[in-house]
Amino acid sequence: MLLDESESEEDALMGGLEAPVFDFEENDEEDDFLSSIFDDPAPTLSRNKPTEPPRARAELEGQADARTLFDLGTAYREMGLVDDAIVQFRQASRDPQWKAKSLVMMASLHLHRGEIPAAIADLEEAVAFAVTDDERSEARYELGVIYQVMGEEAKAVAAFEGVKPGYRDRDERLAQLTG
Repeated sequence: MLLDESESEEDALMGGLEAPVFDFEENDEEDDFLSSIFDDPAPTLSRNKPTEPPRARAELEGQADARTLFDLGTAYREMGLVDDAIVQFRQASRDPQWKAKSLVMMASLHLHRGEIPAAIADLEEAVAFAVTDDERSEARYELGVIYQVMGEEAKAVAAFEGVKPGYRDRDERLAQLTG
């Protein structure tokens, strides 16, 4: 193929046609046309939508097990859907094997919202219902961090002392508080 000096290789391949330009703006006529093809009503979009937080719309068939609820709560948390995540973690916490883990996650979400008393209550309950030493250490560690940030050193020390040595940066925090 011979190219005219003013013509690029891409122009020559396209036969001189311009690349299509897409308009991603809302187009009511296009919506009506597409709706008529698929027998669906055209969407009614309001330019002045209320500023509600996004809500999750997952539907679980039948009874979901605690692991599924916990995983769904984790997914919602990662998407920033705090309210929906709390609901899932609360449901997962009904299972004794998942109670402490779920309460720790709920505490982190309450903390994210600035609801410190709720976070502390969740973590204290997680300590009480922990099934393993790791769960207990996680809840106590998180309690210690909250108390340390709040400046309540005695409570922070007590919480960190209940965490097994070597867990995360527990030893460094404890040394800082007692040294």
